[in-house]
Amino acid sequence: MVTKKVRALTRVRSMALAAALALALELFSFTPTAAADPGYARGSAQQWALANVHGSHKYSEDCTWYVSRALWAGGMAKTPDWTDSSFDLGRVASVKQPGGPTKTAAAPDYLKNYLLDSHQATIRELNWRVNNIPDAQIGDLIGYDWAKNSHSGRPDGIIDHLMIITGFSGQYPLLSGHTNDVSNQGWTWSEASNDWIEHADTVTHNAPRVYLIHITR
Repeated sequence: MVTKKVRALTRVRSMALAAALALALELFSFTPTAAADPGYARGSAQQWALANVHGSHKYSEDCTWYVSRALWAGGMAKTPDWTDSSFDLGRVASVKQPGGPTKTAAAPDYLKNYLLDSHQATIRELNWRVNNIPDAQIGDLIGYDWAKNSHSGRPDGIIDHLMIITGFSGQYPLLSGHTNDVSNQGWTWSEASNDWIEHADTVTHNAPRVYLIHITR
């Protein structure tokens, strides 16, 4: 009788041990589901951009710094290459300002290349004579390649200026941005020159090239 009780108790303990072991293995092997990527909150980027059109200027020409902050406000993640503060002299926008933003956060062509190379955006050239851009969205960027900034006096494929889409008139994008503070300015119009951008280059008289940089996140 005692032997049977001992065997029964041993069997119960063995079953309990096996159950505990199975539970431990299940917990150990459990991999939490990764949080869903929230993507790009275009409305948040738009709201930040409109609210900060007349905000502080970090540089005399800080169009990209303004755009970067709008994109971050929309939830796009900072990285060592694209951040507001870096002590990496190979990345920082100015070696005279260690701890400042990176080149990617402050220079238009660097940001364009970063977004394309990291597969967070696509780019296509626009036509000055086609005002409507049906595929443009709030929070996308418009990039300008000024002829006056190149040695040849013609656009050279390097983006010199960035602005962010913060509104529409029909399918005609309205932009906000810095160096000159503008809020919901038509993408073909220059308030500073009071002229169409296509005609506003009084130095070379060559029209700039212009691009839609569509955020794909």
